[in-house]
Amino acid sequence: MVVAGPAAQASGDASVRFVHAVPGAGPAELVVKGGAQVGSGTGFGQVSSYVGVSPGSHEVSLKSGKTTIAVTNVDFTDGKRYTVVAMSQGKKAQLRPYVDGKAADAKARLRLIHAAPELGSPDVRLDGQALAEKASFTEATPYLTVSPGSHALEVTKPGSGGGRPIAGKQVSLSAGSSSTAFLIGTRGEPTSIVLASDQTASPSRAPRTGLAPLGGGRPWATIGAIALLAGLLGGGLYLLVAGLGRTRAG
Repeated sequence: MVVAGPAAQASGDASVRFVHAVPGAGPAELVVKGGAQVGSGTGFGQVSSYVGVSPGSHEVSLKSGKTTIAVTNVDFTDGKRYTVVAMSQGKKAQLRPYVDGKAADAKARLRLIHAAPELGSPDVRLDGQALAEKASFTEATPYLTVSPGSHALEVTKPGSGGGRPIAGKQVSLSAGSSSTAFLIGTRGEPTSIVLASDQTASPSRAPRTGLAPLGGGRPWATIGAIALLAGLLGGGLYLLVAGLGRTRAG
């Protein structure tokens, strides 16, 4: 299963979203002490939108209805994005915060967060290239920069050398984007990969169009020269027509 992450809707100095990877917990939400509510009614295997929060240390709680399932403290830094993953911890649940990576122009970046304890420490490959070997439960792999397009993401048993995958999916990665693949599935839930967009880079330069140079500026000198030439041609044409009229009249 692959679910595209919702677009960011952050309005604060830092941004946080919530991933539900606790089977059997039912729809839940993340509550940041001080007022922010993240992902109300988020179900298992779903990713919430980003929500703005003030920077600093905050108590963060996972709640399902009136029941508090897990609590932790997170230090939010101004301008950064965070993903808090709710995942199993034995028969209980835990909250793990991760800092999300930035996007880069014309490149695609991908990492994986291991949130399925029953899988042990699998290997992760993208198009056969190792993204992580013996990835530990709760581990976030470094971002791998790849060409934009469709890629085969596979999770296999450790040391299998690319054997039959435990989980796998074709993932579509866009230019100027960073993404996270969440490996989930435990307590009877099937193993799956949930893909979410971390950030999309804004174009730093405008496309080349007409007279405008790359970068969005206007060629005022060129435009002025063209306008002056047009004026001279128009004036010359007027004088020529006027001269012909006088000749005929004479």
